[in-house]
Amino acid sequence: MYTVPGQEQQAMRFAINADEVDGSVTMYFKTKDAKYNSSTYFGAPNEPAAGTMLGKTYYSNIDELTGMPHVARLQYLDYGEEFSVHKNTYFNPRNFNGVLQIAWQPVNGLDAVQEDEYLIRQAKFLESCGCKVILRFAGEMNLPSSQWYEEPQKYIEKFRIISRVFKQYAPSVGLLWAPSFHPFDNVDSYYPGDEYVDYVGASIYGGYSLQNDPLDEGQDRSHLINLLDHIYKTYGSRKPVIIAEGGWPYVTSSGVVQEAFVGNQYMEYFTYLPIKYPNLKFVTLFDVDGSNGKFSLSGSDTVRNAYSYGIGLSGGYLTSDNDGPDFFYSEIFKNMKLPAASVEICSFVSSPRNDFAGVEYQINGQPVATSVGIPYCAQIDLSPYVGQTIELKAVSLGSAQAEESVLINVG
Repeated sequence: MYTVPGQEQQAMRFAINADEVDGSVTMYFKTKDAKYNSSTYFGAPNEPAAGTMLGKTYYSNIDELTGMPHVARLQYLDYGEEFSVHKNTYFNPRNFNGVLQIAWQPVNGLDAVQEDEYLIRQAKFLESCGCKVILRFAGEMNLPSSQWYEEPQKYIEKFRIISRVFKQYAPSVGLLWAPSFHPFDNVDSYYPGDEYVDYVGASIYGGYSLQNDPLDEGQDRSHLINLLDHIYKTYGSRKPVIIAEGGWPYVTSSGVVQEAFVGNQYMEYFTYLPIKYPNLKFVTLFDVDGSNGKFSLSGSDTVRNAYSYGIGLSGGYLTSDNDGPDFFYSEIFKNMKLPAASVEICSFVSSPRNDFAGVEYQINGQPVATSVGIPYCAQIDLSPYVGQTIELKAVSLGSAQAEESVLINVG
């Protein structure tokens, strides 16, 4: 399909479908020892050194519902309005002293963006207000339905104008480039360049579909957790990554109720985000009901409980912007050296089958532990193998069996 002109997007969709039915296992070493911290600190404005900040839409009551502080907030503002109008609300550090993501939307089109007094005035205000701000200009620009959808070169020109002005007049403001993860084929053509971008991100939204089941059994086999893969693999070694907004409606715009399905997605998604993507520094949950469906956690005990479980499980989320993660996760690679002690090994498993039953861990072909709940962590005693190179294997249990085997050094 990649060779057929005009079919690049369909080819990418087929490739993603194939990945969803290709069972895989990835093992991680979980520890409090910071020397195993696999994240990178890039020095972007307001970036945490390690760990992932939880964010929410501005007026969400998620903190009260879950008991977990969300130290970042998202608010939408239109290009053309004065930021100073909101100096006593959004831009008042006494009201909120976390990190504020502003989705700055050029609702009148990109032609309105000029290097003029208006733009300079907004930059100077944000620099002086005492707030911690990440500015997402014209997010989801690659969606044809967007009011500011244009050819990539025009978008890049305008983003670079914003970047130049803010780097001169508001260096404390982080500049976020964040397309929609879909359409897949046009994302990279909108990238303004490393020198103009502090953070790379994406909007990550799931949509329930039975028609696209690659096994033709009428099931949705997609994993919300995998939708960040392209952005992360392309940019995550160069820039800190942000999920600018996202979620999955547990009641669709057409009225289909899918609470149990979305609950399972959220449990997997929020558990694994800090594990699978160590350079993911922020994730924002869209917590607003509207014409695109019901997202608000206050409307579903099932979804809220799954979200709470997921954000509490990994220990990778930050409860303040001066905090660090409770645990570090390091992907286990060939010839990695692990302590000759009792260690905790976890796994990320991608499985297309509902009968997936857990993970069995083996050393040199012999079972040593089994775990049945995500993130499939198990204590494994490596002390008998001090000074040895051993084969550590994780095998998924169920009809869609997958495994990973890695040679590691103990000592």
